[in-house]
Amino acid sequence: MLSNRSVGIRTLALLWQMILVTLSFWGWLFIWQNAAFDEGMAWPRYCLYNEFLLVGVLFGSGGKRPGHEPVHAFVEANRRTLRQGVVGMFCVFMVVIALNDYTAPRSFLFSYLPWLYLTLLGSNYLLPRTLGQWAFSGARRERVGLVGTVEQALQLQPWLERKNLLGLQAVGLVCSEDSRANGLPFPVLGRLDQVGEILQRESITQVIVLDLTLGSARLRQLTQTCEGAAVRLLALNNLNAYFGHTTMMFEDEGMRFVGLREEPLESPVNRFVKRAMDLAAAVPVVALVLPATTLAVWLAQRFQSPGPVFLFQTRSGMMGRPFVILSSRLAKTRHRQTACSCAWNWANSSTSSRPARISSSWTARPSWAPTMPPCSCTRRPCPVARRGRTWRNFF
Repeated sequence: MLSNRSVGIRTLALLWQMILVTLSFWGWLFIWQNAAFDEGMAWPRYCLYNEFLLVGVLFGSGGKRPGHEPVHAFVEANRRTLRQGVVGMFCVFMVVIALNDYTAPRSFLFSYLPWLYLTLLGSNYLLPRTLGQWAFSGARRERVGLVGTVEQALQLQPWLERKNLLGLQAVGLVCSEDSRANGLPFPVLGRLDQVGEILQRESITQVIVLDLTLGSARLRQLTQTCEGAAVRLLALNNLNAYFGHTTMMFEDEGMRFVGLREEPLESPVNRFVKRAMDLAAAVPVVALVLPATTLAVWLAQRFQSPGPVFLFQTRSGMMGRPFVILSSRLAKTRHRQTACSCAWNWANSSTSSRPARISSSWTARPSWAPTMPPCSCTRRPCPVARRGRTWRNFF
C-alpha cells in the first residue's frame, strides 16, 4: 500500500538522520574544542548531550497531521528542521541545567546551531528523495492506470507528481466514454470496457479508480478483472466532495459508517477526564481570579454604561438542548438609551447621507441638507428639541 511505502521511507530517512546528526555533533566538537577529547571526564557528559539531542530530534520529527493543501517539499523540510532543532536543543539545555554543569562550553552549543540546522535541512529534504529512488526503482516501480474522467485526473495530477518519488508512474487514463487528454501529461488509453486489454498492453501493475459513480456492476467487473490479472486496485475516497464537508470513517461490529467529524467525548472515560480537567482549571479561577475581575468590570461599567454586571443568555448545548448561561455584560443596556425615535429615524434615512463637502458652520443647516422632518416623538420634552435641534447632533 502507498501508506506503507511512505511510512517506510520516513522511518529509514529518520534512522539515517540520527546517524548524520551524531556524526555532525562529534565532528563539530572535534573542530571547535579538540581538548575535550583529551579529558577523560568529558566523554560521558558529551555522550549524554548527544543522546538527549537525538531524543529531541526524534520527538520533533513528528507534528500535526498534514493539511489538505500541499506545500512545497523544501518548505515542509524547513518546518520540520526548525521544529527538530528547537526541541533537540531544548532537551540539551534542560540536561545542562539539571546537572548544574557550569563547565559545559556554551560557545560550543551555540556555535553548533547553524551546523545542526544545515544537517537537519539537508537530511529532511534530500534523504527521502534519495532513499525513494533507491528503494523503488526497477522492478519495484509501479505503473499506474487511472479510471475516471479527465477532470478528476487533472485534480489528482499534483499528488501523482509528488508520489513519483515513491515509485508511482502514471501511464494513462481509462475513461467510461471516449475522451481526449486535454492538458494531461499522459494519454487516454481507451474505454472502460477495454480495461482487460489495456492492462496487458501497458503492463499496468496498479489501478486507481477516481469515480465511484460508475455503478456497482462496472466496479464489480473491474475488481474481477484486476484480481484475475494480479493488479492492485485502489479507489479514491472523494466523499468530501459529495458531502461538501470533511468526513471520517469508522467501523463497529463489522458495519462501516461515514461521519462528518470525530467525537471523542462519546466515550465515558474521555468525558470523565475532560470534566476533571475543566474542574481543576475552573475552580481556582472562579475562587481566586473571578471576584477581583468582576469588581474591576463593575467599577468600569459605573462610569461607562451603568447596568447589571451579569446577564442570562440561552445557548444550545449537548444534543441541541438549550441551557442558560451566566455571562458578563459587554454592551450597553437598551433601556438606558436616551435618543428619541424621531431623531433615530431621521439620522438613518436614505436622504441624510453626508456628501464629501461639509459646511463650515455646524449649527446652520447646509444648502445640500434635506429639510428636517417635524418632531414626532411621544416623549415630552423631546431630547432633540431640548438640545436646540442643531445639526451637530446628527453627525
